Amino acid sequence: DSGAVIFSGWTRQQGWPGWARMTWIFDAETGQFIGRGKVVGGYYSEDVYQGAGGELWVHLVTGGLRKLDTDYQPTGRFIDPALYGAIEFFDGALVDEGRDRLIASINVENTLRVFRLSIGEMLRSILLPDKPVQVCFEEGSRCYLLTEHRNVYLLDYEAGRFLGSVRVV
Repeated sequence: DSGAVIFSGWTRQQGWPGWARMTWIFDAETGQFIGRGKVVGGYYSEDVYQGAGGELWVHLVTGGLRKLDTDYQPTGRFIDPALYGAIEFFDGALVDEGRDRLIASINVENTLRVFRLSIGEMLRSILLPDKPVQVCFEEGSRCYLLTEHRNVYLLDYEAGRFLGSVRVV
């Protein structure tokens, strides 16, 4: 079994309410459409992020992050942005529960901040060339960072160092 690639997104439709959240599953090796999956998140979520441990986190319209269980249902684990000095998390967040870290872009557009997840202490602030759009775990303390100008950076968030970059055209 080669695995699957799962896409989650919003669609527009003519009937009420005018939109729907959908999940599509494709074979990771051939790209063949397998089918539709369970809806990830809900209608009050803005985005879905994958944590460093493979778990899913929903970015709620109210600003916080809610962990989902394996059936994509909300768990009791909630990350309140106020603990980190923010009104809400903006684009891009990575939860690394194993390292007790939250990597997020909050309140300052071109800055990625690394926090101690459990107590909200800011450990470092990393200045970026442009606004982060998505943060994706790689391995160890490394992540990929996609910015609005389609630059992809490999970043060590513990050391605060850029390890590589490429521009997506």
